[in-house]
Amino acid sequence: MVKLGLSVLVAGTVVFTTVFCLFGQIPSNPFPFTLSPGGGAALRTDGASGVLSVGFAKVLTNTGTTQPGGFGIFELRSNATVVSEATVPASAPVLNTAFFVEVGGNITTGIAIANPNTQSATVTFDYQDPAIRFRGGGVNPGVITIPGNTQISGFINEPPFNSPAPYFGMMRLTSDLPVGVTALRGLKNERNDFLMTTIIEPDTTRQRGSNVLAPEAVVGYIPLLVDGGGWATEFVLRNPDIDDPASGTLDFFDANGAPLAVMIGGQSRTSMRFSMQRGEFERFKTDGAGSATRVGAIRVTSDAHSFSPDFFTIYTFRRAGVTVSMASAPMVQAAQVFRLYVEAGVDSTGLLETGVVVHNTSASSATVRFDLTDLNGNPVGQPVVMTIARLGQISKFLREIPGFSSVSLPFRGVLRVSTNNPDGISVIGVRGHYNQRGDFLVTAILPFDETQGMQPLAQLAFPHVADGGGYSTNFVLFNPGISASSGTISGFLRNGVPLNISRAP
Repeated sequence: MVKLGLSVLVAGTVVFTTVFCLFGQIPSNPFPFTLSPGGGAALRTDGASGVLSVGFAKVLTNTGTTQPGGFGIFELRSNATVVSEATVPASAPVLNTAFFVEVGGNITTGIAIANPNTQSATVTFDYQDPAIRFRGGGVNPGVITIPGNTQISGFINEPPFNSPAPYFGMMRLTSDLPVGVTALRGLKNERNDFLMTTIIEPDTTRQRGSNVLAPEAVVGYIPLLVDGGGWATEFVLRNPDIDDPASGTLDFFDANGAPLAVMIGGQSRTSMRFSMQRGEFERFKTDGAGSATRVGAIRVTSDAHSFSPDFFTIYTFRRAGVTVSMASAPMVQAAQVFRLYVEAGVDSTGLLETGVVVHNTSASSATVRFDLTDLNGNPVGQPVVMTIARLGQISKFLREIPGFSSVSLPFRGVLRVSTNNPDGISVIGVRGHYNQRGDFLVTAILPFDETQGMQPLAQLAFPHVADGGGYSTNFVLFNPGISASSGTISGFLRNGVPLNISRAP
């Protein structure tokens, strides 16, 4: 996979019927689903109207069945050409959250807040003080009331969110009822196309011990680093603690597990030191130098007596001097078993295929097994076994994996990636899409960590849906468990009007 190379969040209310399509099912609202073990379902809006309509969707899982995984993919067309895509994971509504935002120059951030409850939710928010980042109180605070089963969305520097501008830092949000939240980063490129990606925050629920006693330790991985040949990778680190500093090292490894040299600030580096005071950020970006594409992985090590940082990357790809793709990936934890939604096909918009990146986090070689199922949970082909060198990596599109090259197109299914290495592997999916003018669009797909086991049943939300005016939204639900998953999906326009759900053509 060597070529590895917002939605518009409107403030006004648009009443327009959006059609959700679940393949092979009959119309209803709420929409019932049943997913076989290892199977899934693909949904979509039709994107046919010239009028932009926005809303949200929520998923309720039946008691006694497996909680599904899911994500949405926003797609934007300009003059009938797909110019941008962004993947947004489905998530459980929350009472409080904080997430990275940025606005200034050609960068902006949009936020959508969906209230899936029947009662009104009161949401308060503010922004991390850009001068004193560890300060408890924020700047530009606000309060919003969101009626039940409605949604509000907009750019952060516009009403009602009114952030400082320019700004980069954390937006903090608290609600008296659980709400779904999505933030999308937008970039206006050199030919005025609007590129978008979700900045997915890393898992901050891991246990952190006393900094006084903490030894030097690996705190996470980025399975994909890509630089050169039009690609550049930006690193964004944050010290989430307001009491102690955070410091450590980023180590870069190539596919064979050897140190990978990349240019950062005009210097060739195989590792990078970071050091942040309380609540602070640190940002680096590879130079993207040279015509050859270098692909590898990143290991994040925290110093002894240091707080563990949060870390994510932003990838950009330039073709003929134009930025044509932007994507983001969070720091992840190693595990032994992952499930990843995959697809491959050719349609009117171009060639589309999912790639998988697997990084061996161990100091010894790892045997990795790939099992592929269709959306009904039926096995496709034979299991594939590959060996990855110590600290090495493989990155392949689905049909580049030996044994899956003859998969019939179009294909949608679930790829299970597993290892018996006790140190585990880190995994990320990459959805690659060549559009009508040959630009390579890319968006990251997060896999499900199967070793987490059965999750408590929770309502899942897709906080933002966009359809019409050049936008469409694709949805994926997949069953990561060994027993059936069932439940219902309900959709609403932003003013609470139910969405119609119907059979796909």
